[in-house]
Amino acid sequence: MRSFRSEYACSDARLSSKGIGFVLCLTLGLGLMAGGPAYAVSGNAEQFDPLVAENLREFHEDLAAEEKPEGAHTEAEVMEMIEQRKNQSSEGDATDKDTIDHQLEELQKELLNVPKRDRFKMGGDSSFSYTNNYNRAPHGQVDGDSVVETTVYGLVDFGGRRTELSYELRGERNWHVHHQNDNYNTIEQRIRYRRQFFRKLRHSIQSRLSRNSQRTIEVDDDKIRIDSLNRTIMDYEFSRKLSLSTELEFNKRLFTTEPFDQDSTWDVAGAISGVWHLTPKSRISGGYRSVYNTIRTEVGNAVAHEVHLKYFGKVSRKVSSSFDVSLSKQYAKSSVGNNVTTMKLGTGFIWQVTPKMQLSVEAIRELQNSTSNAVASAPGAPEEQTNKPDEHFSNESLNLSINSRLRPKLTLITSVLVSHFRNKITNSQRDLSGLTATNEKRRNITIPISVGLQYAVTRWWNWSVDYTYTHRTSDEQPDDFKIHEFFTRTSMNF
Repeated sequence: MRSFRSEYACSDARLSSKGIGFVLCLTLGLGLMAGGPAYAVSGNAEQFDPLVAENLREFHEDLAAEEKPEGAHTEAEVMEMIEQRKNQSSEGDATDKDTIDHQLEELQKELLNVPKRDRFKMGGDSSFSYTNNYNRAPHGQVDGDSVVETTVYGLVDFGGRRTELSYELRGERNWHVHHQNDNYNTIEQRIRYRRQFFRKLRHSIQSRLSRNSQRTIEVDDDKIRIDSLNRTIMDYEFSRKLSLSTELEFNKRLFTTEPFDQDSTWDVAGAISGVWHLTPKSRISGGYRSVYNTIRTEVGNAVAHEVHLKYFGKVSRKVSSSFDVSLSKQYAKSSVGNNVTTMKLGTGFIWQVTPKMQLSVEAIRELQNSTSNAVASAPGAPEEQTNKPDEHFSNESLNLSINSRLRPKLTLITSVLVSHFRNKITNSQRDLSGLTATNEKRRNITIPISVGLQYAVTRWWNWSVDYTYTHRTSDEQPDDFKIHEFFTRTSMNF
């Protein structure tokens, strides 16, 4: 589970509509690279948005990935299958040989259709967005802004038949017309490695290193942040139905500017997971993940554990369904930290209504309980008088998305999301007269509606435009707001 920290919410807090097929797309940028502790999502997400849009985006992508047609293999995979069929042909009887020879012919035809590897790729994209309420202020206090983002990248592929190895260099620049203190620029390098050993063992390594520079009002100098992510994964296929995976990850976030260096963090994580194919159309996956996080000031040190279980199945030729459940527990390693327990339930389905229209629905419910270790006496008060705040969160969200292909190159995306967020703070006070508790409750409902178009001008040039209207109502007047946002992007890849 990823953490949602306030510094990640540079432009995502303004409910950008960049995501195709989603009302929101949080421009997390390199914030995701830092990994962070496995903080429970609901409470920390409220720092920038209670919609937990990143969870919804991942949930949608997991479902959509299942709808991709099978049979599209790389050159190395086709060569491996040809070698296996040749071995089977030499060992089988005459009847089997005829069948295997026919499969060999089909594989050889597929090999001819596999596109040749591009050793060098380059591209870039540029986007413009305008929002009439940049700071999500109440009615009468809105402050609009326009944002321009530009990204360029270059990639070199050194891979071979059994080894995938690439190096990518990427740069990003962000400009704000009015809120210029939010301007930033980023340079990042990515290294990807993947190799197959024997027939059932695969090993992959991913490494990312970036430097982010952002203007700030706290100091005259820029705020410099360096993020590093290194991950190694080992996959082993025991049989056609069972496969296991182990993962080790190390992340580092370093602030080099003096006032912010105390926010530097690092964490290490380990995970093991497995997939069991019940039938050719259904499977169960699950796993366990543990994360140890530390911060330079030691106030946020924590250890987190998470278990998750997921089921996916194709109900029919046009309908796929999924169910996901996870439970996480975070233990604070400092006297002022929080012990956090989070449970998440998610379900959804994808319905291919017609060959040109797809409907997807996702529903997620999260419950979180945060118990503070910060039990302290007020200044000048006796030791018997203490104060201990606890928090309870719940978040229910429902997302409906419809993708319609109007023309071979033109796609219409509409999306509606409803989020109901509730927060309860219990402040336990103990004094000489005994123990008393006060409760503070808050709730809000957020409804974003998005309409977008994506047009493939050519094979290497894409253009998109989106409009999003967001309305939030809350128990607290400052949390009520309305947002109109327009977004357009053009991208080129060579």
